[in-house]
Order: sequence, then C-alpha cells, then structure tokens
Amino acid sequence: MKALLNFARCWLSLALLCAAPAVWAQNWNELKPEQQQALSEFAAGWDSLPADRREQLLSGADRYNALSPEQQAQLKEGRERWKSLSPEERERLRGFVREFRELSPERRAEIRERFRAARQLPEAERKQIRDCARGKTPEKAAECLPAAKK
Repeated sequence: MKALLNFARCWLSLALLCAAPAVWAQNWNELKPEQQQALSEFAAGWDSLPADRREQLLSGADRYNALSPEQQAQLKEGRERWKSLSPEERERLRGFVREFRELSPERRAEIRERFRAARQLPEAERKQIRDCARGKTPEKAAECLPAAKK
C-alpha cells in the first residue's frame, strides 16, 4: 500500500511539473513584456480567463512575436479590418472560407496563386476585382481574378 501511495505521489508530482508553465505563468504580471504587448487588449480580464483560453492566447502571442515587423503590421491591419466588419459580413466571410475549404487542393492552390497575382495589381484594378467578386462563391469569385503567371 505504501509503495502504491509513493507511486501516486510521484505521478502527481510529475503531472504538476509538466503542467507548471500552464499553471504558474498565468497571472498577467508574470507574462513576459512582449507577451503583454501582444495581448494588451486582454489585460483587464486576463486573470479571469479560463486556463485553456490563456494558453491559446499565449501560444498565439509567441507566434506573433516570432513574425517579422512587416508580417506583424499586416496581421494588425487584417485584424482591424475584421473588427470593422458587421456581424453579417463576418458570417458571409466565414461561409466563403468554409466553401473554399471544400474545393479540391489543386483548385485552392490555383485560386491562391491568382490572388497572389492580383495583389500585385494597382489599387484601381484590385477594387474592380473586389466589386466583381462581391457576393459570389469562391469558385465564381475566382473568375474575377487575373490568370496566374506560369
């Protein structure tokens, strides 16, 4: 019985050590300054967030901090655009993404390449593409994009 109790204590200690970063690095004041900066919008309610949500956010903050300054700026810009959308627009975009994911991998790759080509166009041409693609399925919207260069 004593051996079983020692075994259980050993496993509990090991489990606590493995979970230590998740358990101990949870208070806002214990985060690294770069994590606090990336997660600043969560500062007020950080300590009341569930532990699993904090872990997700910390993981995202670490990935964010590993990006180049240009990539961070692009991400911020995209996030601001997302925040400015109405709930209806957000749901429409989510539906678009769901439909896009249902396409074959080859077709998705082709559409991605066409989007890359479109990013190189002047703003006026990109606006024409956006106007053409608005409200269409991913398959139909791809028809608005220029052909990818081989």
